Amino acid sequence: MLPSTAFKRSPSLALLLLTGLLAACGGGSDNGGGTAVVPPVVTPPLTFTPVKISFQPQSSAVPAGFTADTGAAYNQKSGWVTEATAGTATAVPLDLTLNTRVRTTSAVRPQLNTFIHMQAPSAVSPGNPAPGAWEYALPSGTYTVTVAVGDAANNFDSRHSINIEGKVAVSSFVPTANRHFFTTTLRVPVTDGKLTIDAVGGMNTKLSYLIIESGDRPSVRPASPQDGEQMVNPASPVTADVNVVSSAIDSASLTAAAVQLTEHATGAQVSAQLNTSGGGDAVVLQPNAPLKPNTQYDFAITDALKDTSGLRFLPESRSFVTGSATAVGTAVKFEQVALPSAPANPYTAVEIGPDNKLYAATLTGKILRFNILPGGTLGTFQTINSVVSANGGLRTIIGLKFDPSSTADNLKLWITNNYFWNGQSPAQDWSGKITLLSGPDLGVVQDYVVGLPRSIRDHMTNGLAFKPGEPQGLYITQGSMSSMGAADPAWGNVPEHLLSGAVLKLDLSKLNGVTLPLNVKTEEGGLYNPYAAGAPL
Repeated sequence: MLPSTAFKRSPSLALLLLTGLLAACGGGSDNGGGTAVVPPVVTPPLTFTPVKISFQPQSSAVPAGFTADTGAAYNQKSGWVTEATAGTATAVPLDLTLNTRVRTTSAVRPQLNTFIHMQAPSAVSPGNPAPGAWEYALPSGTYTVTVAVGDAANNFDSRHSINIEGKVAVSSFVPTANRHFFTTTLRVPVTDGKLTIDAVGGMNTKLSYLIIESGDRPSVRPASPQDGEQMVNPASPVTADVNVVSSAIDSASLTAAAVQLTEHATGAQVSAQLNTSGGGDAVVLQPNAPLKPNTQYDFAITDALKDTSGLRFLPESRSFVTGSATAVGTAVKFEQVALPSAPANPYTAVEIGPDNKLYAATLTGKILRFNILPGGTLGTFQTINSVVSANGGLRTIIGLKFDPSSTADNLKLWITNNYFWNGQSPAQDWSGKITLLSGPDLGVVQDYVVGLPRSIRDHMTNGLAFKPGEPQGLYITQGSMSSMGAADPAWGNVPEHLLSGAVLKLDLSKLNGVTLPLNVKTEEGGLYNPYAAGAPL
């Protein structure tokens, strides 16, 4: 909601205020190096004790709670096999004891200080250059598997890749001076009696540790900052994507007991705001004040976090170190002033029109048009309900862009508008629109494109823009049907559509002679082909 404050500087700064408070309605989360795939739910083992494996030399201390794997060949229970035979009934055992290493970096957790070369370069000595894969005997079922790759030393000669049961967990992660490690978690089905982990696609992949847990509970995927990351911006939020089982995060369970950020040395918990995405598939922790510079922090999610079905999350923890506070080298400063003329609304987009007025769209379909005062604050406003009236109910407006030919006396405002999602019942697919509003009060409503994809949640037809020098080219960002890269339970197991998760171009010049609106539904009875010669979208 919009508080009654604004920046007292210029019209563009009034725009900045509203822009910073837009509702989150975008696409999915970046996995930072892996493609998360939610497998079909297989009945998990009724009782399963978590397995925590540290890959390390035999002489190294074993991290608390872990069991050491020192590179021994597979022994019908666990161990190493040749990469070429991994996952088969006749996997060939492989001894990789020469490939284990240990580091002594104090700023990372003990389980990140050891690793095994899964693909040791021939120059590594001692070492076995034969590429290996790791297997562990398990009953059939769905498991949650966490893997960490990297090297605490300043060695950046790797392209780490990890596949778990053939599913990509880490994809070509290249370490940097500040980010040595990548840790992620997947839910995978095991159907052949063995969990198989390989590094196909990588180069000199270094596996640090692995955790296997039952797959019947939601869990954390990648987090940002990553485990062991250094020089982290003290003002940055801490975020984590999640693996869902059947439903999204229960926002009521997002408490200080469920999601914690603590100073490593003192154990003091950091005061912070907690939130999730519109789809309930991410955790966002924003400290109320910048963190201390050059300080180690621990981020933890406990089993007090739940999904909406009541399932408790698997506990997870990561550690990172902040960098120095960065000074902004500019004399520009911002000032907040009271702005009682701006009512509280779920704003989604703002645009200054050719009439020098500020237009603010909302989640419910109305547009507020503000007079901009000389000092940059907002004056009186007019509520424009033409979109709601034309559709006979609420619509969510995300994109606003005035046509390049628009003038103060001839307003032409392009919008994207979508089925209104109330946060409970699924939204209707194929309900996205691109619409032109015109007239002095934007009272003329003409749909140009209908039948765009729409997820069951908050991913929809998003922002739009004209490319400079191309007044007939309108570009639109279209949300995905999920947020995991494939159909998953939290998003109704709906697959991606031909036009979803994409940047679309509407060539307005190709609409001459076309009966409006253009229906671009591509499936389930829709016949639109965006690849056809002369296709406007």
